[in-house]
Amino acid sequence: MGINKLGAIWKSIQDSLWFLPALLTLVGIALAVLMVELDYRGILPERDDPVWLYTGSSAGARGVLTAIAQGIITVTGVVFSVTIVALQLASTQYSPRVLRNFVGDRASQVVLGVFIGTFTYALLVLRVVRGEDPVALEEEDYFIPHLSIVVAVILTLVSIGFLIFFINHLARSIQASVIIHRVTRDTLDTMKRLVPERFGEPAEMRVEGVTPRAQGTIVTARESGYVQGIDPHGISALLDKEMLTIRLDREVGDFVLTGSVLGRVWPATVQDDGEVADSVRRSYILGVERTQYMDIEHGVIELVDMAIKGLSPSVNDPTTAVLCVDRLAEILLALAHHGSPGRVRRRENGGVLILPRTEFERLVDTAFDQIRHFGVGNPQFAAALLDRLAQLGELLPRDATKPVEGQVGAIMRDARRRIEDPTDLGKVEDAARRALQALDGAGRTS
Repeated sequence: MGINKLGAIWKSIQDSLWFLPALLTLVGIALAVLMVELDYRGILPERDDPVWLYTGSSAGARGVLTAIAQGIITVTGVVFSVTIVALQLASTQYSPRVLRNFVGDRASQVVLGVFIGTFTYALLVLRVVRGEDPVALEEEDYFIPHLSIVVAVILTLVSIGFLIFFINHLARSIQASVIIHRVTRDTLDTMKRLVPERFGEPAEMRVEGVTPRAQGTIVTARESGYVQGIDPHGISALLDKEMLTIRLDREVGDFVLTGSVLGRVWPATVQDDGEVADSVRRSYILGVERTQYMDIEHGVIELVDMAIKGLSPSVNDPTTAVLCVDRLAEILLALAHHGSPGRVRRRENGGVLILPRTEFERLVDTAFDQIRHFGVGNPQFAAALLDRLAQLGELLPRDATKPVEGQVGAIMRDARRRIEDPTDLGKVEDAARRALQALDGAGRTS
């Protein structure tokens, strides 16, 4: 299993709502065992007990631990029930895809883990409390874990602090600007991990120059699913042994049907059911949904969905749409300057691997096509969109301006069809001229 595939699995585990709470629950179990053992060993001095130590009866100890366990588990259920309702409202207001951000939120995972860990600790300490009356019973039949009960009270106070923090965190995390910032940050992190070099590839490494003209062997998919990532390490190891040319045709984010073409292998004598074909299939990480780990376009789609929601008549929140456009411009600018690490991987023995790539033009179209369709009828939003494209144009490399110029032209054509008021149309045309001027001078300040 390759590094990318292991990384995708580890990322999905980290972003799950069970992993970190399960670890903190194990910490609670270990702490309960440790504290009870310390109480058994009698590490406390025989002199007068300190004021902070629990000195009540076994019935009182059971009452304290029972109250802690019941209270914590009740608060946990109520808080996270309210959280689910808030997330449902957020998914309706913005996009269902933003739920992934909440599930993977570390703060929520830690709070849930602290609550469940405290509950587990109190429950385990409760089971070791024995006896009712130390006078009437033998000494070995009577045990109160004094120190463990103090730790249970401390954990309860810590849980109350986390509860206050979580309420504030939840109130902030469902704000549009916070959600948009989080999606942008995750997308930029994915981009930095996948495309560390500048846009474009050297002329000697062009795909056309290394692709054989002969008909290669087509490798087809054996199952359906979304391409969550590509892990070429297995193929690279195979190419070190055999002089082959392998081209992967499916991009990250594509939906693959059973029988769809995954790639091609040269020479054509390679069998579709052999070791090489299996390596090609294993290089694709397929799943039931698109994920952020290796899919730059997924983050762009999340922002587009939020912008479209804001532009819909039922929500009528163009300000959120403008915030999304701002962040889309930030992502596209970063991609234009980071670019692609190149599609061609040439091995020492002559083997060649050709990777798919996410085209800058495709991402520009994904970012603005739907937003343009739903938002150009609003003159103020159309002008704001063109102003953002103008700012983007001032900073883009010269070789990345063409798709943005196409978007400016498309916005103007749509605006002339849909905006009837001459004054409003004039404002949009002025913004379009500024955008074209900025794009015409692109690359001079970068």
